[in-house]
Amino acid sequence: MSVRLSVVIPVYNQAERLLLTLASLRHQCPGDYSAEVVLVDDGSNDGSAEVAAGVPLPFPRAVVRSPSNQGRSAARNRGVEAAAGDVILFLDGDMIAAPDLLAKHASYHQTGRAWTVTGATRFLRVYSCLYPDDTDFRRRLTRFAATRPTLAARLHEIERARPSGPIQLFGPEQVESGEYQQWSFQLASAACFDQLVREYGPELVDFPMGWATVFTGNLSVPKAVLKDVGLFDEGFRGWGYEDQDLGFRLHLAGYGHCCALDADSYHQEHPSSHDERLASGRENFARLCRKHPDLRIWTLGFSVSSPYWNVRILGRVLLDYQHLSSYGGVPEAMTVFPHVVARQAVRFVGDEPPVDPTPLPADPLPGPSAALTSELKARAPWFYRALDYAAKNGLWPGA
Repeated sequence: MSVRLSVVIPVYNQAERLLLTLASLRHQCPGDYSAEVVLVDDGSNDGSAEVAAGVPLPFPRAVVRSPSNQGRSAARNRGVEAAAGDVILFLDGDMIAAPDLLAKHASYHQTGRAWTVTGATRFLRVYSCLYPDDTDFRRRLTRFAATRPTLAARLHEIERARPSGPIQLFGPEQVESGEYQQWSFQLASAACFDQLVREYGPELVDFPMGWATVFTGNLSVPKAVLKDVGLFDEGFRGWGYEDQDLGFRLHLAGYGHCCALDADSYHQEHPSSHDERLASGRENFARLCRKHPDLRIWTLGFSVSSPYWNVRILGRVLLDYQHLSSYGGVPEAMTVFPHVVARQAVRFVGDEPPVDPTPLPADPLPGPSAALTSELKARAPWFYRALDYAAKNGLWPGA
């Protein structure tokens, strides 16, 4: 069947990147789909609204304007409400869509299946602009350009003019030709999701944290499914965890999920404040934990402490926990684990504890016996690693 797509793009003060995002939609491969583009200008004051309305597109376009910045969750919700399509494709305003992105997403919805499709797990990145006033960004870009003579020459040309404000490194013509891909790269974290798909298949069957791979920078969902679970929670402001909240609610409602490693988009790198992201991330994670008092949610607290604890590893920890629960083994460790996970969550958010499980027992938690340590290593090695990590970081006495 033909799929009616609505491409919903939230925009806030990213005119120079939005221009290239829209350019990437001008030359999409044909397929068994129709499309419209819904741009939600979330109170921009840098000309983003003019770019949203002015770039020629081969699809019908609607522009929704908010008088003030309401946040990404609210902007996406306004876009869904304005959309006429049966399937919503969320695309961030700083994403360059691969030429077959719309056709790929449409193909996953051809059967009318009620599921979500994430196309952002390959973590493709591209440098599209120079921000001369940001020293850290400029340093990273210069280091990246050191092995790319064409990019290095372009930077030298720009710097001779001593510019201020963002300067595009390439334009819509390079997007159309695909030349921009020579300045792209892939984050190392993408390997985690490649391995997940190899181990569990694209639908992540039997993997307990598939919901955590819902990334709304490049995500398609039937509109009826979004309506059923209540759209985005607009209480999540700033950066982080509105994706996981939506993914978890979709999972609880019984909807399937797919990691589409062939539906690509390229995130345009730009300066960001680590401190601001950390502050809003803490607030949003606390909200997530209060909203979902569930061990699977609290476990995400480990992921902010070290890159080692990615979604794949945390899923393996939970699989071990489920295995132990299924036969009632190692009750000592089973009792301690929820408290250890909760303490890690509390440590992340600082002065605003997000969870009060059971409640937490008084210190100190009992340390494991030698027999317990041996049994855990043999029966549940990933679960043991999590407890060992917790011990080394002062969350319980350990071995």
